[in-house]
Amino acid sequence: MNPQSQFSMGSESKLPTVLMIGLALEKSKSGYPKGWKTTICEIIPDWCLLHQHVQYRVHDTDTLLDLERTAKSATIEDLMSHQTGWPRHDYSYPYHDFPTLVTSHVPNLKRFARFREKYQYTNIMYMVLERLPSIILKTDEPFSALATRYIFQPLGMQHTTYRYSLATKIADGFTREVGLLNDTPQDDAWKAYTCGEIRVPPFWNRRESELMSGSDGLIMSVEDAATWIKFLLLKGKNPTTGVQVIPASVVEKVQTPLVTKYPGPYPEMGIFKYGGAQHLSSYRGHSFSTHGGIITGFAVETMRFPSDGFGIAVFTNDETVGESIRHTIKYNIVDRVLEMEAIDWNSRMKASASRRYLRRFKSTPRPLDSLLLQPLAELEGTYRNPSYGTVQLCSVPTTLSSTCKFLVSSLDSILPEAFSDSRTIPTLVFVHDGNWASHVRMQHFQGNVWNVTFFQSEVYSNGTTFAAPAARAEATFNFSDSSSVHRGELDKDIKGSHRNPIGFGLRGIWGQGGPLPEHGDVATRSEVWYDRM
Repeated sequence: MNPQSQFSMGSESKLPTVLMIGLALEKSKSGYPKGWKTTICEIIPDWCLLHQHVQYRVHDTDTLLDLERTAKSATIEDLMSHQTGWPRHDYSYPYHDFPTLVTSHVPNLKRFARFREKYQYTNIMYMVLERLPSIILKTDEPFSALATRYIFQPLGMQHTTYRYSLATKIADGFTREVGLLNDTPQDDAWKAYTCGEIRVPPFWNRRESELMSGSDGLIMSVEDAATWIKFLLLKGKNPTTGVQVIPASVVEKVQTPLVTKYPGPYPEMGIFKYGGAQHLSSYRGHSFSTHGGIITGFAVETMRFPSDGFGIAVFTNDETVGESIRHTIKYNIVDRVLEMEAIDWNSRMKASASRRYLRRFKSTPRPLDSLLLQPLAELEGTYRNPSYGTVQLCSVPTTLSSTCKFLVSSLDSILPEAFSDSRTIPTLVFVHDGNWASHVRMQHFQGNVWNVTFFQSEVYSNGTTFAAPAARAEATFNFSDSSSVHRGELDKDIKGSHRNPIGFGLRGIWGQGGPLPEHGDVATRSEVWYDRM
């Protein structure tokens, strides 16, 4: 490791996206006189028709009207400050082309909030935003090439790129094997979270998907990060030559609050707001701008205190506990620079990581008297969600489906140990065509309710295959003549019956910022609904 070592920046990629949009708007003022308040519909005509591309049967009239309002009124500011109502839906996007993203994918994603109702972080809107500079500048150059030509090259950032094939000094990213434990107490969670076997996963964007450049695709060295922080503190000037690379007004814009998020998580912090790809708050009375990035193998963050004239970059190549590491280091440095009494951030971050582990990996054990209402064979079949895709649900370890036999027979090699208890717990599996997960396991909990785990099957640097658990959720089946059950309840009217499944719904994966709906049928309560085909 050295100053030229390169790290995957994850969501730190969003700031260059906003800066490039601002530069494009400055270069084309006559074409877009409303600037940041230009509607997406004015730039991308297909966006105007979002509400006409809905295939998802759960959208009611009010939801469709609000989607139409979003299609006609959403501005650049709305998308860059996460006020469209869509939650993360990170497990929904495969390697789409851009037209498919707008005309098919986005309209059929369920929204958590109404347009401009609240801050709701999502990467997908930055996939839309990254398309804007090319359209505004009337060029066929993709966003990654424009950002390199107009921002990174003028700053002399030689080890910053969006292309994995050009990242000749990229650091190995690490992840830790974390067990899916049901009985881990709070005191042992930190140990369970951090002491698993360390692995080196393959680089996440080997396909070099242009679609994800503006949300997660940036690769940067520590040395270049120092230049980047100085450039932002100098409001867009090259720190060596003094040349104005990005207009000062654009840099000031990203540091202007557009939406209030929530109170600071610790008493030393002020209310958190969001600007243009920047979290804005204060620490012990000093204002700061920051954004982090967590992605396979890496956890990074850059933070600036503009009024105090300094910034910090913390790059770690540990995805699992890197977030805790970077916060501990970052705030310790800030306390020293501001000459304030040190706070025990190490203990705080351990406690925070322990809570995060329990939320993500702890599940409720299956009741001993749990009853499967439908034979597994009757649940097998093809299911579809317009945004998440079409899946083939297969029973494990025995399947009657010829299309499932190859998958089921290969599970021991592609997802080792993930299905070791499938002979005692009714289990289903399907292949997931997504960027962050390759397979989904569904294990029966009770009644119509199933525990769900998203896995990413990867061949690691030592040649072994490891099934890394990516997310936990729950699924509920719905049948032709029944409403369904909540977790822990049993629908006695359908006990022992054999009705045809009409679909299943997933809850707990879309990254929403509040309580889930508890009323209505399964499809209404679900974050993602798959229709039986």
